[in-house]
This record gives sequence, C-alpha cells and structure tokens, in this order.
Amino acid sequence: MSSILAILVLGLNVQGDPVQELTDIVAKTQKVQSYGFEVLTTSEGGFGRRGGDAAPPAPLTGSWQKGKPVRLASGDSLAFRDGQRAVYRDAEGGWKPLDRRAMMRGGRGGGGGAERGADGQAPPPDPERLAMAGRMELLRAPLPHTLLSALGGGVEEVTREDGEGIRTYRGKLTKDAASKLSGTNFGGRGGGGFQGPELEHSGSFSVVVTDKGVVQEFEIQTHSSGSFREREIEMSRKSSVKVSGVNATEVEVPEAVTVALAARVEEATDEIF
Repeated sequence: MSSILAILVLGLNVQGDPVQELTDIVAKTQKVQSYGFEVLTTSEGGFGRRGGDAAPPAPLTGSWQKGKPVRLASGDSLAFRDGQRAVYRDAEGGWKPLDRRAMMRGGRGGGGGAERGADGQAPPPDPERLAMAGRMELLRAPLPHTLLSALGGGVEEVTREDGEGIRTYRGKLTKDAASKLSGTNFGGRGGGGFQGPELEHSGSFSVVVTDKGVVQEFEIQTHSSGSFREREIEMSRKSSVKVSGVNATEVEVPEAVTVALAARVEEATDEIF
C-alpha cells in the first residue's frame, strides 16, 4: 500500500538511463504520506455485453492517506476502502458494506444487456444497475500507486523529454506489465474452474514529473487480442491519472464509516482488475 508515486519528494538532479530513473521513481515512493487523485478509465471492444446499460465513464476521484481508509467517489457513488474492507453510502445517507459477490449476482440480470424495443432502440439505462456498476468500480478500482508500481521493471524502450518545469517519460510496457494492467484477469474467480480467453497483451505509458520531483500525471494504455470459443476478441483500455496534494492531503473519515468498516471483514482489495 505504501509504495507510492516514487521520487515525489526527491528532486531530479541527475540524468542517467531513463529506464533506471523510472525504476527509481517507482521504488522511492515510501516517503509519500498522502495524495489526492483523479482517474479516468475508458475501454473499447471486449465481449460487447453491456447493451442498453452502458454509460459514459465517470472520473474516479479519491484521497489516500497512509494509515487511513481511502476515500473514493464516482458520479453519485461514494465509498471508503480499507484493505479487505469497504463500505458505500446508500440513498438514505447510511453506510453499507460493499459485497463483490452479492453485487455480481444482482448485476447478472438477463445475461447480456437490455432487450431492444420494437424500434430497435435500447431502453434507457436502468438507474439501479448503473448505481450498482458505479459501486463495483469503487470496489475494484486500483489506486494510482498500485498502477505505478506495475511500471517498476515492467517498461522498455523508455525515452525522456525535458520541458519547461517538467520531465516526461514515455515507453512501452512489457507483456507481463501490459497483462497485469489490462483489466482482463478472467481466470480463477468464483471457484468454478472458468478458464478465460488466452490473450496477447501490449501497451504504452507516459509519466510526467515536475522539476521538484513530483509525479503530476500519468497515462497507461493497453491492447489485448485473442480468441475465445471461436470468437475473435480485441480490446483496448486507457487510464489517465492526475495527482495532487502530495503530502498535503487529509482524509476525513466519518465515525459512522469507522463503525461500518469495523464490522466488515472481507472483500474489496486493491488488486488490478
């Protein structure tokens, strides 16, 4: 959890191998105590099963402080996550546990999206399903320092460009890093022996660091392709992240959230999904 936004408090005084510099950026994250962030993740392709319930992606905003639950918000959804525990605010303002398995059961519905009407048009998105989808995103969303940690040792062909007050690193992801960051971890869930598609992964990244050594923003793009049950699959994913308030962010945790989290003992991890 504490591996965050490397070299954030260390100046960029020495220029050397860009790959090593970026590795150091990821490795020297221990000094950061807090930060705020905004993440926008978009995707294309895949199995195409969202149907009429699809909606434009909303940015995920949050605040992380060492030793406290992380605050996460997206659209009308608000949640606090603490390791294996997570709770969200319901319509009445109370706090309820985020339960991955219950939400997945509730979200399966008719198996593949809303039915189209006689005019061939999909019906408007169902508000409850959209709210459930928003809460699922809060449950499984990786945090910025988790995304960055995957770049440690997972990059190649890295270039460095110095601009006015900033330094930008760009390069390619290794196959392993692209796979981890692709959001296509199908296998091993649910205990049912489901074997997902075998995909080939590739990707690229950029990281912008200020002249004070603070990570300002970064972007990760992945592309995955393969086949599954005689169907060709191709999908792309892009996560754009802005970082703010490094070592100056305070996470205020309501007492009701502390009580609700204390009663929650499973689910919600920081895994890359």
